[in-house]
This record gives sequence, C-alpha cells and structure tokens, in this order.
Amino acid sequence: MKKSLRLKILSGLFAVLFGSAVYAGNAEYRSNYDIVILYTNDVHCFVDNSIGYAGLVAYKKDMQAHTPYVSLVDCGDHLQGNVTGMASKGSYIVDIMNKAKYEYAIIGNHEFDYGLDVLRDRIKASKFQYLNCNATYNGKNEDPFANTVPFKVRRYGLNKVGFVGVVTPKSISSSTPANFKEDGRYVVDLKGKDNGQELFDTVQSAVNGCISAGANYVIVLSHLGTNASHAPFNSKSLIANTTGIDAVLDAHSHSIIANEIVSNKEGRNVLLTSTGTALERIGKLTINAGGIKSELISDYKNKDQAMTEFINSIKNNIGGSMNKIVGNSNQALSVYNENGVRIVRNSETNIGNWVADAMAFTAGTEIGFCNGGGIRADIKAGEITLSDLYAVHTFNNTLIKAKITGQKLLNILENSYRFVAKDAVGPDGSALNENGGFMQVSGINLTIDTSVESPIKVDDKGIFKGIEGPNRIQGISVKVNGKFEPLDPNKEYIIAAPDYISTGSKNGSNKISEDDVIEKYGVLPEAFVEYFKHLGGDFSKYKTIEGRIIIK
Repeated sequence: MKKSLRLKILSGLFAVLFGSAVYAGNAEYRSNYDIVILYTNDVHCFVDNSIGYAGLVAYKKDMQAHTPYVSLVDCGDHLQGNVTGMASKGSYIVDIMNKAKYEYAIIGNHEFDYGLDVLRDRIKASKFQYLNCNATYNGKNEDPFANTVPFKVRRYGLNKVGFVGVVTPKSISSSTPANFKEDGRYVVDLKGKDNGQELFDTVQSAVNGCISAGANYVIVLSHLGTNASHAPFNSKSLIANTTGIDAVLDAHSHSIIANEIVSNKEGRNVLLTSTGTALERIGKLTINAGGIKSELISDYKNKDQAMTEFINSIKNNIGGSMNKIVGNSNQALSVYNENGVRIVRNSETNIGNWVADAMAFTAGTEIGFCNGGGIRADIKAGEITLSDLYAVHTFNNTLIKAKITGQKLLNILENSYRFVAKDAVGPDGSALNENGGFMQVSGINLTIDTSVESPIKVDDKGIFKGIEGPNRIQGISVKVNGKFEPLDPNKEYIIAAPDYISTGSKNGSNKISEDDVIEKYGVLPEAFVEYFKHLGGDFSKYKTIEGRIIIK
C-alpha cells in the first residue's frame, strides 16, 4: 500500500475516533515532547470578554507545564475593533500582547485602519515578530514594514518549524483606501493581481525559504479568510495553489474551523483552522509523533492574575467616563439573527436600521447609510454605558453630510450589494456571501433581484471601476420632505454616511468625494449617543425588521 494512501486512511480513522482532523504530515518527528502552537485571530481588542487575554496566558502556562515547546501566535486584526484599541490607536493592545509574550503575529486588514505611520510605530513597539511576505511599500516616507520579515524558522529541540505571514490583498478595499495612498497614489503593494498567481508565488517563495532553512514543518499564519466571494484571495485557494505547507492558521472571515483537511497543489493534506473572533476560543495546534492536530478551546475558565491586573490598569487609564451610564434600553439590537448567525453583512438588521437612523438624525438628513462591516457589537436591553455605544462602531470614522446625485447613490448601493444572495443563511447554518460593504440604510427602500448578475466591475485592488449591465437594485425610493419618492438619477440628495465611504479624492462615481462633503461631525459613536438620548432608550420601532431592504 502506498504511503499517501496509508496516511489518508489513518487520517480518516483518527477523525472518526477522536472527532478531529489528524494527519501524519510530511516529516519525521524527533522529540519526546509535543510542540504546541497556540493561536488567536480577529480578537478586535476584546481584551477581557470570554476567555480573554488573561485566560489565554493562564492556558499557555498550563501547556508549558507539560512541554517546553509552546509558542503563541496571532493571525491579525488585533489592533482595532473595540474601545481599548480605539482609545490608544492600538498601543494598549501591543502592550497586552507583549505582556502575553506572543512570538509571532501578522498584519490584518484592520491593522491599516489608523494609517501607515501608526502601523509602523506599533510594529516597532512589538516585542514579538511581525511576519509579512506580501505587503511592500514604495512611498517616500519611512517603510512601515521595515521591521517585518516574510518568514521565521523556529527550533523546538531537534525539530524546526517555519512560520509564514500573509495578509489579504483585499485590505485596501476592506480598510480605508486613503490610508494606502501618498500624494494621491497607492504606495502599498499586497500582491493582489486578479488571478491570484502573484500572491501564490509570493507565499510559495516564503515557504520554500522555510524549507531551505531546515524547517521540517511549515505553518502559514493567514489573514485571508474562507469566504468564497474572496477567491482567489482566500485560504483554500492559497492551499490549492501551493506546496510544502502543513497547516494554515486562518483569520479575516471570523470562521470557526476546529480542523479541516484541504488538498494542496500536489494532492497532499493541509490542515486549515480558525478560532472565530473576540477570544471566544483559543486555537491549539499540536505536532508530535502522531501527526498534526488542531482543536479549539472554548470552555477554559482560569485567568492569569497578573494579566487581569494589567488589563484593569489599562481600562482605568482609558477613564471611568466610558463606564458612565447613558440610560436604559427597552429592546436589544443585534448584528445576529435569532439563531446567532451574523447577518449584518448580508441583510437588513434592526441594529443596522438604528445606526443608519442615528447618523441621519445627527446630520439632519432624511437619508443615511452605513456599511455593515462597521457595525461590530450588539446593544443589549437594559442599562447602557458610553462604552456599550462606542463598541458598536470602534473605527476612527467620522460622520459626514454630503450632497450627491441619485446616480452616485445608486452606484454606491449597487456596489454594496454585489455579493448578496437570496438567502442570508445556508443549509449548514453559516452566513452566505457576507460583505463588509453591505449597506444598512435609512430613508431608503429598495429591492435587490439576486437573479441578476452583479454589473459591478472592479480593478486589481478591488476598487470600483464601473457598471456594465443591468442593475440588481430595482424599485428604489428615497425619503424627501417626509415622503418616499422614486430615486431620480439626475437629482441631488443630502445624505449622511461614515467618511470611510469617501476616497478623499476629487472625483469618483462610487465614492463620496471631498467636493461632495457639506459638513463633518465627530466620530460615529457620538451620533449613537445623541440618538440614544433623543429616543430615551425607546427602541420599540426596531423590534421588527421594517423591510427597507427586500432581497428576492
């Protein structure tokens, strides 16, 4: 019997017996001790909810009691996403990760949200090594990636493990495009040519570098995600088009994957895993004589006291003002459906309606919209603090009022809904065709016909180029003087939106330009505070979905 066939049979037997994917790998393991790689992804600054960093440190110490070979790594989106990150532009998060003694981390798309200069400073301040094989800089300022390396090979006794870092080429369109520009031109190259081959070749070169340096196992830390709509820039496409990788620790799509076996370019097994988000789980990859195994730890209760005290001191520095009680709400607003599936990125939600209404109210407009990817947390029923409201949108986006034509509004929304599927949730219970750009709207009623192929054309950075073909959006109407009327492409409308939707340029048929902007306000959460106070916490009108966005 061929070795490859024996390995597949053993892999299947282990999966049946132990409920997890185990395979022998492609190397002889030379140690009596396990190698344990603990991994996190998409923590988004949720430093002390669920397991939290204090639980992570405690679990790491538990593992170190059993083996001297324990490493802690992160797969991106750690600097941004909650008050702790926003208050310090990620500085507090680097402090926490330094204290937790991470060894390696990679850049997620949201690490770019504070700008290249801030990212450069955060990388400099980290005591752990940032891995980055595909982001390069060609601007005039100090290189933000100067202190990153494509890969690192780490010795564990007689074994060597190579670690490679890769960030999604879609970062430019899924962060703030202006953050990647200097003097109006893009200065960051993420190896994102259309067919994906440029990215695959870049990662393959780093993997080959690990092997040449003596690595007998290669692990990729990936911020690509598993969304099919992101192909070829997703983790499964990467695996299918490369060789030499043993495991991919994934991020970006917030997928919960304890273990999945994916075939590489040569048909060999590669283990794929991801923890979800917000440190609700710890990922654990184990390498030993039995092979390679991954599992997710979700029921760990212990906390490291020193880390707890450290985080509390940071929270105290942020200030007790964030714990100020704003009032009480009589209705919960959520990014999830009743089954706990996130749908704010593919369908209308009550919190999306509330956010869009809050922006329109604060800007004094009848029309408002906000991308679902910018709505990050629920609002619970009951006592509400400033921190609760700021957690809904933790980016540095400000609220703007702008005047745009009906045609530009239609283009923005058409681009926003290009991935929408008829059903929000698939047969397996996962969200379908999520897109962070999916607009939650106020003062707009529309119907999306999913039988119509999206007419949107984008460039190699995923930026809107134009529309070719019939619109998916049909029957769109907008509120004018308190009444809804059909959208007129030639008429101008006053709208409220996050400045995220602005390119900062002088033109663009799909973006709000600086010339369009009438007024700029404070950061978006301030609008939520104003609207919350205006309603007095009465969310009764948001108890049910209104049908602002009909998907057929």
